[in-house]
Amino acid sequence: MSDLTKLVRDLPEQPGVYLWKDEKGTILYIGKAKMLRRRVGSYLRKQGLYRRTWEMMQKARDLEIIITNTDREALVLEQTLIKKHQPRYNIALKDDRRNAWLRVNREDTIPTFEITRDAEKDGASYFGPYGSTKRLERFMDTIRKLIP
Repeated sequence: MSDLTKLVRDLPEQPGVYLWKDEKGTILYIGKAKMLRRRVGSYLRKQGLYRRTWEMMQKARDLEIIITNTDREALVLEQTLIKKHQPRYNIALKDDRRNAWLRVNREDTIPTFEITRDAEKDGASYFGPYGSTKRLERFMDTIRKLIP
């Protein structure tokens, strides 16, 4: 049994973030999981991996995990760590695009809705995060039809 297999076997079925590292400790990839053992274990299968994932796993020698209380907390932590470390194998979140949030300003007489990339502590209610702004825009179109 490989060292990585032993590490994965002992992982909890909890939400969290995982960091695959090479022999020098360089972070190759940062991911999040609702259930760490199941998600991280999927990387150790011999078949069914994308070529790029398989190449990464040939270099992986260590694994670091950070357990979180919720999946949402794991998502935010994952994004923060990717922006900080810029791992080679994280393509999707390397740029400064963040997930979209639906912002509802209830302080106006009629609540206003808008799509934003930053959830702030400004008294408004935020719903999300949404990975797809297109879906959120379709949702907003529906709201606009219902509330003229």
